[in-house]
Amino acid sequence: LPDDETGSDIIGVVEYNGACYYRYANIDLEKLEENLGKTNVDLLEATVAGFIKAMALALPTGMQNSFAAQTYPSYIEVVALDKPLSYANAFSKPVRGSEKQSIEEASIKALQEYRKSIEKFLGAEPSWRESIDIFDDHSGSLLELVEKVRTHLKES
Repeated sequence: LPDDETGSDIIGVVEYNGACYYRYANIDLEKLEENLGKTNVDLLEATVAGFIKAMALALPTGMQNSFAAQTYPSYIEVVALDKPLSYANAFSKPVRGSEKQSIEEASIKALQEYRKSIEKFLGAEPSWRESIDIFDDHSGSLLELVEKVRTHLKES
């Protein structure tokens, strides 16, 4: 470009990614309880409930002007296990959508099938599990899920 003009000599390429993402976290309840004070069950409940809400409602901030990716989870599962266990290998084989099933629905199914298989293989039967699924008409809301978690923590 001549010195008296502004602009760019090259136009870059920005690729679009409309993928389905898997996020997970582990909470060590015993350590959290120890850190918060073993007698403060209300604080433990509030902390775990706040964490679950934050995980569900957190949105990426990058590239929002280009992609506006304000997408919330389609499926949330809370599991009480003795040890941390990731289900990420459910996606070692790419998941594909179809005319009958979206990529989100296919991903939920792949996650659930892998979870059952790995828990059976490891003998890692959860003491408690609760989930919400936007594709299930009988599924509850995020607030209902959080309330069930709080109730479970009170009872355990």
